[in-house]
Amino acid sequence: AFEVREIRFDPSLPSRMFVATNRSVFMSMNRGFRFSRLWTNVSGTRRITGLAILNTTQTKLVVATGNGLYLSSSNFQSFQRMPAAGIGSRRIRYITSIAAAPKWLFVINDQGVFVSKNQGRRFRQLREGMLSPNVRWVAVRPDDPKEVWAATDFGVLRWSKTLAGAITAGQWRRWKKRIG
Repeated sequence: AFEVREIRFDPSLPSRMFVATNRSVFMSMNRGFRFSRLWTNVSGTRRITGLAILNTTQTKLVVATGNGLYLSSSNFQSFQRMPAAGIGSRRIRYITSIAAAPKWLFVINDQGVFVSKNQGRRFRQLREGMLSPNVRWVAVRPDDPKEVWAATDFGVLRWSKTLAGAITAGQWRRWKKRIG
């Protein structure tokens, strides 16, 4: 079955968009009028779960799957499995990045929330104060990668108390404001 899992626009070239289905990644250079297939996941039953854009000197695409992370070449012609040290489980549920920190990636797997500040080579878990590893969604403030929010079974949590700019020195706190 054809399931669209993610749609991302390239911040450095807004007419370029990427679409991930459960099995393949497509690119359009003209805002979705025509697409070309970039990559098909051949890792068995492990589906594509998301996309992130690393907008460094050359834009690269990171594909999250139920079997790890894959990084594109700068021309999107090839994809290589990323080492992703420190991530534990390779069953990725969600991935995101922000333009304000072009080398940073945020990943959710079945063990919690992880951050990489070096394009996915090494990850650190954001675990202090997390009430459950069952995180559904992560949002990162577009202009500040240290402001991270998580949607969990226990409500909304916010990562706080980063020390000396180190995101891994904080902890999760329950957002006590009422929503709705």
